[in-house]
Amino acid sequence: MQVSNYHEDLPRGIPDFPLEFYHVDRHHPRYQMDCHWHDEFELIWVLEGTLRVTVDGVEHRLHPGDTAFVAGGQAHAASPENCVYECTVFDPAMLLRSGDACKSYIHRIQNGSVVVNSCFSAACTRVCESMQRLFSTAFDTDRQPNALLVFGALMDFFGWVFEDGAYTETAAALPRHSRRIHHLKDVLTFIEQHYAEPITLAELSDTAGMSPKYFCRFFRQMTRRTPIDYLNYYRVECACQELSTTEKSVTEVALDCGFNDISYFIKTFRRHKGVSPGKYLLSLTQG
Repeated sequence: MQVSNYHEDLPRGIPDFPLEFYHVDRHHPRYQMDCHWHDEFELIWVLEGTLRVTVDGVEHRLHPGDTAFVAGGQAHAASPENCVYECTVFDPAMLLRSGDACKSYIHRIQNGSVVVNSCFSAACTRVCESMQRLFSTAFDTDRQPNALLVFGALMDFFGWVFEDGAYTETAAALPRHSRRIHHLKDVLTFIEQHYAEPITLAELSDTAGMSPKYFCRFFRQMTRRTPIDYLNYYRVECACQELSTTEKSVTEVALDCGFNDISYFIKTFRRHKGVSPGKYLLSLTQG
């Protein structure tokens, strides 16, 4: 995969149609979706296998026909298991051109007064049928997806969310939860900016404003990884990026990515990628 910022800020579609579709299988560079967030909404639809989606620290297991929703600003990640899935990332502002009667619903999601369910099983027939129409519109043609059909399917999705009560009003506990997400984002940003330097557990816990013991429990709950395992995972992803885009040696890449012990780098790389850095580099030249 290509390493991207934890706060993803990419252009989507075109100005009048700010939306992108992605078909993701094991050959896709971002098959394993690392923890990140963006200001747009995202919908994920599973075609095959199992997808473990984590949204703001809560994990959901999605199976074929299931859908996940991610609101703007929510930290999320996905771990596939023999999975094929599709997703669309879109600016909710495109839905605000539909008149005041519909605007209020989208505004309530944007401002956090309504929290849409993160996961919809295939048994949620009406919601998932709208997703099937949305993604079939995008991928059943070689042309640009029909904007009217896409817009209609998105409005259909949100319409059934509110009709079926698949949301909660903002609870008193939400501000505290939001602070937890803010702490997580601070730590992920710190890792992104300093991964090439020596980083201690104490520095990460200080960034979150927590004791090391509490921070380890908090971080594992939010990401399903220990802080050091996540740091090494990110360093390995950065190493993969360097190996695929530069002429640097394995040793140079290891040092660039924060590994001062080459044998530890090789061991960590193999644990995360299933092959040694040398074999990974060889696969790039053979591909």
